[in-house]
Amino acid sequence: LSSFDIRKDDGDQVTMLQNVLGVITMGKNNTIQQIQTSYNGTGQPLADWSIGDPKAYVGCVAPYSTQNTPIGIMYLANNGIYYFDGNFSTLLSDVVTPVISAISNTNFINAYSAFYKNQHYLAYTSSKSGATTNNRVLVYDILTKAFAVDTTNIGVFTVERGGNDIEVLYGGDSNNGKVYSYTNGGRDIINKTQADFSGTFTNAWYLPV
Repeated sequence: LSSFDIRKDDGDQVTMLQNVLGVITMGKNNTIQQIQTSYNGTGQPLADWSIGDPKAYVGCVAPYSTQNTPIGIMYLANNGIYYFDGNFSTLLSDVVTPVISAISNTNFINAYSAFYKNQHYLAYTSSKSGATTNNRVLVYDILTKAFAVDTTNIGVFTVERGGNDIEVLYGGDSNNGKVYSYTNGGRDIINKTQADFSGTFTNAWYLPV
């Protein structure tokens, strides 16, 4: 086995290890770097591989928040959710800065994410609620570029996508240990005309039965 020192004694720790466009990418608290794995004939990683200079100076503070997505690695930094595309880190969560600011500083390390059907789920602890375990989920849709906050107690996520699995997102409750599956419910408009409803009009409001 070979080992590498990633900017030894810089006061940071490795918090992310992902693959971006075939390149091993490492995140620390304040930086993101890549390992160049070119082959020079020795067959020894220490001789063939090299570590490049930092490509980004916005690092990852939550090891379980990193997810490989179609736009790059999404991860939680001190001031928001970023994505690293192999060259740059870009802030995604500027429009929900108050939500990011409410993530408990003492529980950053337990923020947990998953990427499922073009949506990034980030479970976190809201400092405004006084909770000590994850009790909010921030959802970002990479297609509509919209955010939503779900008030559920999710400690961890996992997506079953191996072999013959039907791709499903699962979430583990941070309080009672229950496991939930995120499935797509029907969104068809079933009732289309007034004749489909029964009820009365009261004070200009329609009261359906």
